[in-house]
Amino acid sequence: MAAKSDVEVAAEVVPEVAAEVAEVVPEVAAEDVEPEPGLAEFVQRVQITGTRDGEKWPGIGRRVTLPIAEGRSYAALGYVTEA
Repeated sequence: MAAKSDVEVAAEVVPEVAAEVAEVVPEVAAEDVEPEPGLAEFVQRVQITGTRDGEKWPGIGRRVTLPIAEGRSYAALGYVTEA
């Protein structure tokens, strides 16, 4: 099974935003690994520009592991949802 593009994933998660996704950056699928204690997985709902800890933010619909409090702050703003 071929990996889905960022646009395909975004279309499933956030249909109203998917049309605005201009760049498709190839990404490697994350392994199914449980996050460390104090961390949780979240799903990107919007594209965040810039970097976090030296890494680019994942595309819309992709997962990101964050400290729970930080992730919940982003969730309150609508940037991510808990996975």
